[in-house]
Amino acid sequence: MRQLAIADWGNDWHLVALDKPFVYGSVEHKEILVRSRWQGHTLGDAEPTAVFIFLIPNPVALRKPLPRADEFEHVAWGMATTLVARGAA
Repeated sequence: MRQLAIADWGNDWHLVALDKPFVYGSVEHKEILVRSRWQGHTLGDAEPTAVFIFLIPNPVALRKPLPRADEFEHVAWGMATTLVARGAA
């Protein structure tokens, strides 16, 4: 997971590699961008948090130092929960 900022949506975005890619709009997505919707909550907290979910139609945008939100596709909101791997606790 890589953390980045989006120019008009702020910091604390996380690039997440998916275990199972999916097709949306005839594009296969292997990664998504997520960020907590709740102020004061971040991904990785002990409690679940609501998140924005952005798709990445063109991965070239991720190479920019500060990409813009219009380079991604806001498709959904969701809930994110941190899972601890067995043996890590």
